[in-house]
Amino acid sequence: VIFEQDLGVVPIDTLAQSLEAEDWESENNVMAMYFKDFGIYGLEVGPWISGSVGASKVKGKVRSLDMRVPVPPAPMCPKESRCTSTWHVVSSEKKVVLESVIMSLDVPYGTSFNVVKCDIFQLNEETGHTMFERSLTLEWVKSIWVKSLVEANVPKELTKDAEQWAKVVKAWAQKVAENPVAATPSSGSGGGKKKRPSELS
Repeated sequence: VIFEQDLGVVPIDTLAQSLEAEDWESENNVMAMYFKDFGIYGLEVGPWISGSVGASKVKGKVRSLDMRVPVPPAPMCPKESRCTSTWHVVSSEKKVVLESVIMSLDVPYGTSFNVVKCDIFQLNEETGHTMFERSLTLEWVKSIWVKSLVEANVPKELTKDAEQWAKVVKAWAQKVAENPVAATPSSGSGGGKKKRPSELS
């Protein structure tokens, strides 16, 4: 675990609905707020798959996401990178797990490893607050000579990332509290989708 925080009152069921929504780019979706806050654009979001992925059976839902992501300043690194990723959401009454497997295509040695983030949001029944924790794994696809450097630096960046993500979730929860109807995804798979403002296009 690289990061833990008490998020205060964040309704687990509404968070699960938002993370499991078909349209991650609708205005009131928590992921849309995440993309905007992190400067992520060029999104190509795949449909949800549940039950099995390839030969593997999975709980919850899985989808693919291609995106362009800003890169923290570093020697020889571009200002942004194309990323391929897979996102996995599993929810229950008191807990939501959001797992992502992300590969950066344009940073040096980026295609040598996947960054696997596991974010757990869990209700503390004593306080009524939602606790957030992040764990991190680096999944090596091939060996590189700067492996120890990557293993030293990536957790630092992902801790900062977790702090920012926690702020986004808290801001989203406040927005939900002020306008509960807007936060509920529309039923059905298509017609009622809200298009995101053009700032990310």
